[in-house]
Amino acid sequence: MAPSLPAPATERHLARCVEQAAAHQTRALAWLREARDPATPLSPARRRALLLLALEHLLLARHLLQRARKLTHEALLLADLAEHLARLDTIVANTERRLDTLDLEASGTDGTPLAPRPPAPPAE
Repeated sequence: MAPSLPAPATERHLARCVEQAAAHQTRALAWLREARDPATPLSPARRRALLLLALEHLLLARHLLQRARKLTHEALLLADLAEHLARLDTIVANTERRLDTLDLEASGTDGTPLAPRPPAPPAE
């Protein structure tokens, strides 16, 4: 078990986790928008690369929000974090499904191995 931090230090750490998670989610959204933009013709490889970048940032955001959840005992904040994590899990699952679809479409097309997906951050 991690040593308990003084309240102001814990609050600063909590705020930093939430801020970093928001930054990762913003980056993920930018990559998802670019990957989904019908006005921009993208090769399947480029679309897949963008989805992988988005997934990486989504997983980092989820990890940071899970860390933030461990730092607080406030019921309202815990509820907000749980709700946000549930929405984030849905977005992660949708992004993984899009990757699976691209992988199925690309399998066997040119024999080029597909890049592996980013590993999920370790659970704390």
